[in-house]
Order: sequence, then C-alpha cells, then structure tokens
Amino acid sequence: PNDFLIFKNNIVVCDTDNYLIQIFDKKFKFIKQYFNKGIKKNHLDYALSFDNYKNTIYICDTNNDRIISYNIVNNATNIILKYFHSNNSLRRPSSVLSDSQDNIFVSDRSNNYIKIFDFNYKFISKSNKLKQPSKIKFYTKNKNNYLIVLERNDYSCARLTVFKIIYSDTVKLIKKSSKYLKFLRDPQDFTIIKNKIIFMDTLNRRLVLTSINAKLLSFINLDSVTNNKKILC
Repeated sequence: PNDFLIFKNNIVVCDTDNYLIQIFDKKFKFIKQYFNKGIKKNHLDYALSFDNYKNTIYICDTNNDRIISYNIVNNATNIILKYFHSNNSLRRPSSVLSDSQDNIFVSDRSNNYIKIFDFNYKFISKSNKLKQPSKIKFYTKNKNNYLIVLERNDYSCARLTVFKIIYSDTVKLIKKSSKYLKFLRDPQDFTIIKNKIIFMDTLNRRLVLTSINAKLLSFINLDSVTNNKKILC
C-alpha cells in the first residue's frame, strides 16, 4: 500500500501491488474492494496516490498515465484525465489533491509540472518547470494557501518547493521558495503536522522531522527501532 485516507469513519487503502482499492471499517474489518490490473476504466496499474472530494476519490493510475475518479458509494468509475487530455498530457502522475472548490492538482512527474484542472476536468494552469515532482501537500498559514512539492530531482539531491496558490478568476501557482534537502536520500513521501514536515527518508531508513521551511530538527533510525537492517520506507 502506498496511500490511505479516512472516509466516513472507514479506512480506504491504495493497495498498489494488488491493483486494488480496499475499504475497511475503523476496527480494520474488511468491507469491500474494487478494481483489477489492466487498462480499462475499472482497472489500475500501479496506483500511487489518491484524494477525495465528497463521495469521489481521485486516483493516480501511474503506469496508465491517467487520473481515475471512483465513487465510493456506488462504485462508478471514470477516466477523467489521461495521457491525451486536450494538449496537456499526463505522464506517470504520482500525486493528486482536490481543494474545497473541487479543483484537481496533479504532480505530472515525467512531464515535470504541477497541473491544475477544474471540476469539469478542464485544464487551468501549470507550475514552473520542476524536476520529477513526486508528492504534493496543501498548507495554510495566515489565511494564505500554499502547495508544497517534493521533487525527486533525477534521483540525486531532492528538493522542496513552495508555491502560493492564487485564487482569482482562475487558479495559478506562484513560486515562493525552493530548497535542496541534502540530508535526505531519495525520499518517497512526506506529511505536514502542526507546521512541521515529516519525510520518509527512504535510502537512509529514517523518518526525518523538519520545520515547515525544511530545516532539520530530528530523525528516527527505523532500522534500529524495528531491528530490521533491510527496512525501507
């Protein structure tokens, strides 16, 4: 599994290598599963990330170069964004978020952009060119909205880039800062908790805590905690 979310007190799991979305109750009792491996609209191939807006889950179907919508109530699925989507194709999308207006933000990793689509899945705008943007998170401070982007940067030194989200007659991203994360080795993901960031420092086998500006604060060696020298996160 590569991602999960809480939906109406149930746990929804992105079960990547089984090509499934699996749903459990809060006591981890299995409820249902959906999807199979393939290219049809009710199939997945290496789903990496998802987010939800009301009853709809948006899924990064990475190897199929598309975003799928899945209605968790009635199991309806649709291919909403794909490789040949207008003139704004997707190549290996690896993260997706939806905001309060149902705009969809996609980290279009192999095209090296963050792309924004409206609730009708019409392309709105895109970021400055990046280097393998892999994961994205929203962050709010002093009523300002930001998008924080983890760039894999050709698997060398990862980078954290911050965009301010501007809502006017459209939605656009204004770059505010960018910082190399020299203390990390191939980080796979991150989350934001109480104005701090926790990184999955994969090849160093650590969880790393930083400030919101990516200043190193502390870390935990997972191989020591788990007594497993081969652990990767």
